[in-house]
Amino acid sequence: MCALRFTGGLFRCQLALVMALGCAGGVWADDRAANSPGEASTGQVSGAGDTSSDALFGVSRWGVFLSGYRYAESVMQITGPALGLRADRPFQAADQSFVLASEVSVGRADYSSPVSGDINGLLRIGSAFFLHPAGRPAAAWIPRPELGLTTEWTDLRGRSTAGKVGYERFNLSLWLGGSWEIADQQQSNVMQLRAALLLTGWQRSMLAQAGAQYQNVTNTQRRGLMLSLEQPWQWGETRASVRVQFRAVERSNVVSAGTDMVYEPANRSAELSVTFWQ
Repeated sequence: MCALRFTGGLFRCQLALVMALGCAGGVWADDRAANSPGEASTGQVSGAGDTSSDALFGVSRWGVFLSGYRYAESVMQITGPALGLRADRPFQAADQSFVLASEVSVGRADYSSPVSGDINGLLRIGSAFFLHPAGRPAAAWIPRPELGLTTEWTDLRGRSTAGKVGYERFNLSLWLGGSWEIADQQQSNVMQLRAALLLTGWQRSMLAQAGAQYQNVTNTQRRGLMLSLEQPWQWGETRASVRVQFRAVERSNVVSAGTDMVYEPANRSAELSVTFWQ
């Protein structure tokens, strides 16, 4: 960001909430102001399956995925691999059928900046939850409406090659969008498209970890876009899917971090993942 950071107790509460939702439902900052520490950083599912283990856990399907991730701002980037779990859970509410598509991943974060230096081998945890009706629209061009929630925690604490001190970052974002089947619904291995607009995002940065002169801050993000395209395939008994996801978020509001006014700059992220379904 343009100067930011995050507290351990608050993070543990938020992470516990994410894990609870998953079970039930299926930085570093770059200097933007003189002598201020850097920037801040910033998932999906569908399916079928009716094995006894699926019925036991109340999910229509679950899978394990591997991914490669890249987050970039104007003068910094965070990259790394991740391993995660995905699951779809159908349920009834108000006489309507819904599906909660959820995923949680844990990965490695490598931070790089020509201003702040490099710091590698850090922890990143992400999650995504998308709620949509169980049925499909009669016409293929009509989207199935979705409400989404994504989280991203990156532990950038440590000292970089340039001597800068990092801090924890946590992002929580709400999305409104839809998904489409890019083929006849009767066909197997149908490609799926998801598009969503950012309703509101909150970027919490624990800047106090970078220096006593800074305060922890929360920036609000109002404009963003998420797109993903997923192609299922089957080879013998192996069921899998390949997904490409892109996210763009515009600059946040500006808040005081004590000695400086800070903001989250516009950022872009991309992820390529392969899921193996059970």
